[in-house]
Amino acid sequence: MKKWLKVTLGTVGGIAVTAGFLWAFLPGLPAYLYAKSKYSHINETIQEAELIHSEPGADFIEISAYGLSLKVPPEMQPYKKDDPHPHAFVTQDQPKTGVVFTQAKDPDPPFEMIAENRYTPEQVETGMRGIDLKKPENNYEFFDLTYRLTAGKFRLGKHGATPFFISMAKAKELLFDAIESAYTLETEHGKGFLLIYKFPEGNNKNYKLVAELYDKQNLNRQAQAIIASPSYDLAKQIAYSAEIVPLTEADMK
Repeated sequence: MKKWLKVTLGTVGGIAVTAGFLWAFLPGLPAYLYAKSKYSHINETIQEAELIHSEPGADFIEISAYGLSLKVPPEMQPYKKDDPHPHAFVTQDQPKTGVVFTQAKDPDPPFEMIAENRYTPEQVETGMRGIDLKKPENNYEFFDLTYRLTAGKFRLGKHGATPFFISMAKAKELLFDAIESAYTLETEHGKGFLLIYKFPEGNNKNYKLVAELYDKQNLNRQAQAIIASPSYDLAKQIAYSAEIVPLTEADMK
């Protein structure tokens, strides 16, 4: 056999042995390397609330809708003054600060496992064998998993976990690409997240924060409000006053 052929066959054989070894013992390595190179936010994670915690003013008043309450400056009024059940509020002076409560009408929602891409329980079970984090059992825990997932949490030696890991990494990339940072948010009756969207640039003068809480009595139920203000400090004061409250009959209509 010619020398070049022996060298070629030896090289191919070496590659095959290496590939077989990786498949047998490190099946997740290609996914790990792919995620690190493809997703720039893969190693960002949620931060603790104390880093930017801010107390509401002593004269703030309480407003609520859709199972969430906030404390806001006393000059904040319903956007539609004749609305019997307002969900949008603004200050009257310029520049305005605004709050919008988003609709979450179901008092007992299902565990959706991310609405945009609903995984089956089997996919979650298989996928979480390859991720060194707690398997989510409700909507709060699933989103918490998204915020906490990093490349280092992926177990390279588990078979079948790659599709779930890559899908979650992609979802995280889309989320973190839109925000400046994410923080934990826990209250007496709820726990969830504070999302700070990209800081104002150009003609955009408002800071935008999202306070997202899940009811501790039912961690599938989400309540959320969007806060926009030219004052970063005021936006944080409002966001950190968030609390879960009971849904009313008007909320569910």
